Amino acid sequence: MNLPQSFVANIQAIYGRDGETWLTGLSKRVESLAVVWNFRDVRIAPNLTFNFIATVTRNADDETAVLKICPTGRSLQPEVQWLEHYTNAAVTVFALDQNQDAFLMEYCQPGTSLKDFLDQHGDEAATRQLCGVMKKLRKKHGQDSSFRHLSELIPDLQSLKRIARPRLFSKAQGLFSELTSDRSGDVLLHGDLHHDNILLHHTDWKVIDPHGYTGDPVAETGVLMYNPVGSLPTGAALASLIDKRIGVLSEELEYDRKRIQAWGFCMTMLSAAWNAEDFGSQAKVELEIARAIDNLGALLLLLLATGQSTL
Repeated sequence: MNLPQSFVANIQAIYGRDGETWLTGLSKRVESLAVVWNFRDVRIAPNLTFNFIATVTRNADDETAVLKICPTGRSLQPEVQWLEHYTNAAVTVFALDQNQDAFLMEYCQPGTSLKDFLDQHGDEAATRQLCGVMKKLRKKHGQDSSFRHLSELIPDLQSLKRIARPRLFSKAQGLFSELTSDRSGDVLLHGDLHHDNILLHHTDWKVIDPHGYTGDPVAETGVLMYNPVGSLPTGAALASLIDKRIGVLSEELEYDRKRIQAWGFCMTMLSAAWNAEDFGSQAKVELEIARAIDNLGALLLLLLATGQSTL
């Protein structure tokens, strides 16, 4: 199986020897699933990152579908459960095999991403389209251990302690705690809602690749602030872009601007922490974006627990 070298490097970096074993057995796993789920013509996606993705042809109807397999040890059950919860906005799941860490899902046609839409129509138009998707993702979900609460991610920020400015590191911890203290309005969140995870299917936008968390619905806006990765400007242009995005999000979703800004800061810092753990260079870029968000003005004023400013 001819896998992109960048994908192989990612799996090896994150999973070590277990990742190498998984890569070695990937071909046989695909062959086994092809028999069980009755598909052919496996075409590997060119931009693999952390999961195996391929388009296949279903023998039953000659329709194209998408095969996703994740490295051993990372359950796809929460992702599938999320997709089935948001049938109004997500792709359809055809089959799931938890033992193989794989599922088969709907193929979006034409499959144009919101990133492609942004390139053609501009940032404001793309942000408004993304707001339309977010409006569909506000459903509450019953107590379920499959989905972590956003507050459980706060310890992940520790990866930034050695590379982030102490003030920003402390602010991220404080704001994250404050923003997750009230759970009365929590919903089931996508958790990674950015331009490449929103695809056009006929005349409607469909969502893929959820992380799946429960938490404040405003948190869903946070990932937008540092995406598309590698495509954002720098300096004053970056600050202007973020400020305009916050304005559109506040207008379309009727969320408080300061809360959008606060979540943008926290989610950008969280992504930087994850990248600091695995890939150092992207973390530095995201720290710059977090500083730009922070410099727009005051975020939230006081922590309920301490009564002291987080600024």
